Amino acid sequence: MNQIIKPYLILIFLSFTSICYGQQKTPLSFDLKITYKLSYLGDSTDQKTLRSENTVLFIQHDYSLFETENSHYMDSITFISKTEGDRKYSFFNYKIVKKDNSIITYDNILPNRNEPGNEGFHYIEDVKDLLWKLSEDTLTIGGFLCQKATTTFGNRTWIAYFDPSIPTSEGPFKFKGLPGLIIQISDTKKHWNFNLISIEKGNQSFKATLLPVIDNPLTDKVTFFKNKRYANENFMELQQTMRVTDTDPARRERTKKLFNQALKIRSNWIELY
Repeated sequence: MNQIIKPYLILIFLSFTSICYGQQKTPLSFDLKITYKLSYLGDSTDQKTLRSENTVLFIQHDYSLFETENSHYMDSITFISKTEGDRKYSFFNYKIVKKDNSIITYDNILPNRNEPGNEGFHYIEDVKDLLWKLSEDTLTIGGFLCQKATTTFGNRTWIAYFDPSIPTSEGPFKFKGLPGLIIQISDTKKHWNFNLISIEKGNQSFKATLLPVIDNPLTDKVTFFKNKRYANENFMELQQTMRVTDTDPARRERTKKLFNQALKIRSNWIELY
């Protein structure tokens, strides 16, 4: 067992009693709301794991916020009044803030943000890491005349189509830096696909929850993903370390089986680390 990763993660899990998921909402205001449909293959070996959900990109001058639509609803004040049956959930709890030349990702170690001990972290990347190669190829998508561009990011090769007539360098997820809004982007295996649904102008004002950061926050993406994968693959062991595991052996085995099944259909991450 990895002697560096395990103690570190146990510390994370045990620290939740003093640094629990106490969310702080930050007032944010945006002029533009762009909705993309995300389609993805949760397990690269099983076409039955094809899933989709909407994502939203909020833009205001020199910064933007990207998250899933369901996570945004969970964050909003109006969500509080919804009944349990009306609530929507997302496998993706990350929030991505792009400001100037920085890409700041807020994310959790475990997929369920309410899981005991599931701490939030952030790491910072440089927009310059997105090395775009422009092509003269064009394609009309939903009435938008787009130009083709490619990049390698997160150990995947991506093909993007952007509209030079829309004056913003933004796009879904962490993608940024093209001379026009990204209308569509997919990896070359078509496992992850973002397609523009709508563009809405007008002030979008709300309070967003940016995940808390412990005293020594992770700022290295590779380390974060390494610990995230370890925590997911060894979740039952970590629960046992915390002494919060089920004492009934049969029920514990069923829980482990269900968790492993859920883990498999979420094994094909958008970034491969």
